[in-house]
Formats: sequence, structure tokens, C-alpha cells
Amino acid sequence: MTEIGLIGTSYKLTDVDFRESVIENIYKYENRFTGSRGLFTLVTCNRVEFYFEAVDLSPFFNAFESERDKFYFFANERAVEHLLRVTLGLDSFMPGEESIMYQVKRSFDRANREGKLGPILYYTLNRVMTAARKIRASKIISRKSEIAKELAVYALNRISVEKPWVLIIGSGRTAKQIYEVVRSSAGSVTIVSSRKLYRDEFKGASILKHDDLKDALKNASIVFSATNTQPKKYLISRDILGELTNLPKLIVDLGVPRNVDPGVSDLGIEYWDMQRAYEIFKNRNTDMQRDEIDNMLEGEAKRIFLASIYKKSDYGLKMFMIRLNSIIQREVKIAIEHLDKDPVNREAVLRKMAERIVKRAAAGLFSNPYDSCDLEKKVSAIKLLMDNKNDKTLHSGREEGQIG
Repeated sequence: MTEIGLIGTSYKLTDVDFRESVIENIYKYENRFTGSRGLFTLVTCNRVEFYFEAVDLSPFFNAFESERDKFYFFANERAVEHLLRVTLGLDSFMPGEESIMYQVKRSFDRANREGKLGPILYYTLNRVMTAARKIRASKIISRKSEIAKELAVYALNRISVEKPWVLIIGSGRTAKQIYEVVRSSAGSVTIVSSRKLYRDEFKGASILKHDDLKDALKNASIVFSATNTQPKKYLISRDILGELTNLPKLIVDLGVPRNVDPGVSDLGIEYWDMQRAYEIFKNRNTDMQRDEIDNMLEGEAKRIFLASIYKKSDYGLKMFMIRLNSIIQREVKIAIEHLDKDPVNREAVLRKMAERIVKRAAAGLFSNPYDSCDLEKKVSAIKLLMDNKNDKTLHSGREEGQIG
């Protein structure tokens, strides 16, 4: 039977440096899953996770043996429950974070476009996304947190500047969340973007291109870097800041890989990366009913997993039934034509029809298997046909004259 596995690392287990190294070598890590039936890679600012489907999970778990202390390993219902928990933001260091759902959706769409998902992973991810939306809509999880917004509020309270000049690098969802917080408190807001922005995306802000980043840094009191840079590339280095007369008081780096050289702190600038953000918020109290939510997620994950295995695990069986139906329809039509011509030999015609159906339907069982998976299916099917209970049923049918 096909199973679902998860191998991942997050802020709970490793620091930013290690997660950066995994992201920088993401293709090498993905190559460890060669031979699996499907792979879904989830990369966020706080985690790197590999969900995969395979008949035997152990070879893939063993491939991470040398780094076992830096990864967690889950299988089947537990893997699905973890994915559901991540999608709902319950595994984030700020519980209830909503942005993670969009990140999971984007990663899902990308993996699907690239053809990396097997049938079980595709079905599981669809069900998880649907379940997460329903749970959110039901208000069971009342807390709605956004790391970017919380960091922006904390940063504004941190520095002693009445109307700070704020620089935001990036123009995606995270950058817009930061802008919503700072626009009313800042003396000036500058957005540095690599793409052309639509009118009113950042209404009231100055818009600059990446080529103008150095000029934008000259008057900035707070800098928020919220863009994706892969492979790793520092947008702000010590050398760039070393040439400035007035340095920013605070730089907040929300990127992983990081957008800012951590060495800028040597220049007297307060620097926060995602590791620092975790330290700031890790002791926050939450008002969520943990036991109730845990029980709900455990039950929902089990239902999703069982449905995925039942509906998608044996795809060959489903195709066999579709093919068998067409064979039966064709043979019945032929049998009717023969009976019209020779109604006396009804038993012989029906017996011949049954033989032709069985022969054509089971033809695949007697061909050579093309891989180990195909071999497993053929052996399982033959064992099922040879089952004693089935034999007894067949013998009973013959005795009662029900077959023919």
C-alpha cells in the first residue's frame, strides 16, 4: 500500500543558518526522493518540508540518517495532521498566522504545474486546503495573526523616532501588510520593488526600483526587507551601509534566505532576522483551546488520509474497473447478436461470453511486470483470486446453477 511521508525542519528544531543551507541546496535534497511516487516541497520563512508518497518510506527516511537530529519524520495520518496544522498557522511561532495558507497554496500550485505530485499527494493537498478554509470560516480558530504586521508594530515602538522614515523592500503580500501598519505613523514610506506596481498598490508611498536601493537607504530610520531571493543574495551588505553618513536605526529581515548581511549589526545597527523574531514572540500567550483543536485536527487528518488512500492509492484498480465495464458491455452486445441467431444454444453462448470477459479482463495479470510496483499489484490480485472464501463461493454457485 502506498504511504505518505514527511521529512522537515523548522524554527522549532534548527536556526536560520541551517534552513538557509537547505534552501540553497534544495535540489540536492529533493534528489534524495528519487524513486518516490510524488513529492511536495514546502519552503517558508520558518520551515522546509518534504512530503512524499511511496510504498516503503524507510529508504527515504534513511537517506536523512546523518542529519536525523535536524529533521523530524512523520508518516501517514501524522504527516497529514502536521500539514493541516501548518496550513492553519497552528505550527507557527505566532499561532493563527494566516499568510502560511497562501504559501502552501502557491507551493501546491507550483508542484502541480511541474508534475511532481502523485495522485495521493494531489488529493491530500486538495482536501487539506478545503478543510483549512472551512475551519477558518467556522471561527474555531479565532486568533488571526500575521508575523509581518506584529513585527512592524513592535519595530515602531522600539525606536525613539516620532515620524520615522520607513523603507520597505518588496511589493508582495508581506510588504503590503507592513505598509498597512506603518503608513499612518511614518513621516515617509519608500517602496523598493523589482516589478512595475499598479496604481494605488501603495498609495502615498514613494516607489523606487532596486537600482535605487542605495539612495533609498540614505534617509531610512527603519528598513523592512520582505522579498524572496533565491539563490541567496544579500540585497543589503555591510559595504553598502558603510558608505552612508546616516545609518538606519533598525533593519528587520523577513527573508529566508536572508536579504540582509547579519554583519550589519557590527556597524551599530539593530538587526532582526526570523530567528530574532522567534525570540521576541515565542513566549506570547494564546487564547486558543488547544485540546479541542487537537482532537478536531486529529480526526480530520485521519479522514483525509483514509479517503486519499481509498480513492487514489490503487489507481490501477480504478482503471481496471473502467476497462472491465467496457469489456462487459462489448461482450454482452456480441452475445445478444448470437442469441438472436441461435436462441437454442443459450448456455453455450453465455459461457463463451463469460470466458471472453475473464480472459480479456485478466490478460494483464499474465504479462510480465514492468516494475516492482506492478509486480506487487499482480501478486495481490492473483492472491485475491485464489482466496479460499472466493473459491467456496464459486463452488457454491456452480452447485446451485447460478453461474453460466
